[in-house]
Amino acid sequence: MPALTSLRFVAAFWVLGHHAMPRADGWQRWNAFWDAGWLGVTFFFVLSGFILTYTYGRRSAPIAVRPFWMARVARIVPLYFVAMLFAVPQFAHTVTHPAAGQAAPGVSTIVGAA
Repeated sequence: MPALTSLRFVAAFWVLGHHAMPRADGWQRWNAFWDAGWLGVTFFFVLSGFILTYTYGRRSAPIAVRPFWMARVARIVPLYFVAMLFAVPQFAHTVTHPAAGQAAPGVSTIVGAA
């Protein structure tokens, strides 16, 4: 199972690289690799579903629903809030300072910054 978890890290890194890695002339193979990073999302979720099924599907006793979902929430929610600590200020800066970033059309209107 640790090897599959490592593959999930690779998939997540691939997606991160798709969004963050600069493209350089003369590096066509790497550019093509990073450009296909959207495939990492599908790979990550398929692999995650397999790991969950493998982990919980082999039990002889039925899964207690409440503890299962409590454990999932306990793993996801803290990371969600940490991500929001970084994303919300960046989003606000991008919306209020369009020259500093590429704001999506209509975003300024939605958040009232126009």
